[in-house]
Amino acid sequence: MLVEKHPLKPQSLLSLKLKPYWSGNYSLYKMLNPQEILKKNSFRVTQHRCEVLTYFIQSKIALNHRQLELKYRGTINRVSLYRILHSFTEKKILCKLIDSVGSVSYVLDKHSSQNDSHVHPHYKCKTCHDVVELPELPADYRRELEKLNVLQLNMLAEGICQECQKSMK
Repeated sequence: MLVEKHPLKPQSLLSLKLKPYWSGNYSLYKMLNPQEILKKNSFRVTQHRCEVLTYFIQSKIALNHRQLELKYRGTINRVSLYRILHSFTEKKILCKLIDSVGSVSYVLDKHSSQNDSHVHPHYKCKTCHDVVELPELPADYRRELEKLNVLQLNMLAEGICQECQKSMK
């Protein structure tokens, strides 16, 4: 059963000195309209794509394939769901996160409207599964990656957020 956790409280985010995943101004998702996002990325607008994209827009946590299978059991088969995730990742609508044990999860990519390449890590709480975007890597680091012709870079920091640490005490 999929249980969504509550997002971090604003005061704990300030003490982490990190931005919540949905902070900032990003032109493509400003309106958070799934149909427009799909059209902008040259997708045919279908009910299944809209449903999955809407769920990611509303979610505050990274979602894995199994969670999505349970959510859409009986409406979207797992192969179709895999194809949707794969195509959204290819078009950079979603970021694919691989954690320390090799589990794959996905989160909406708020930078997908940018034409230039962006390289930013994410932070994922191992307890509540909240995802926080870390600042973009420095320009000199990105230039080095470009020289090396890096095709894929997975950067995910994991830990226990301050909110979960407080609840453990």
